[in-house]
Amino acid sequence: MDLKHIEDETCFVCGAQIESETRKHKHTNGLWNEYREFTCGKVLHYVPNFKTVVIDKECPNTAGELKKRQRREKAKEKLLDYVEALKVDKGYKQEIYRSLRFV
Repeated sequence: MDLKHIEDETCFVCGAQIESETRKHKHTNGLWNEYREFTCGKVLHYVPNFKTVVIDKECPNTAGELKKRQRREKAKEKLLDYVEALKVDKGYKQEIYRSLRFV
């Protein structure tokens, strides 16, 4: 698709290529909302109301995102260690582990 306003051909963080492009919802000024998604998951969005390109979804490979994932992993490990140290029966611990499965 030939987008008129989003110029980035690759993710400037990790170099990922274009996965999909779409135009949706024509604005009253006659311009389209344009979206470009990269293989890494980053999504750029042209907002016709403000005539700017914004990042709808950040690249998962930025330093901030990597740090956030590391912090989450450490937190999950601490939670699992805490549950293991609880003085409750194994059945209850298993219930807790099942709940944590989605974290």
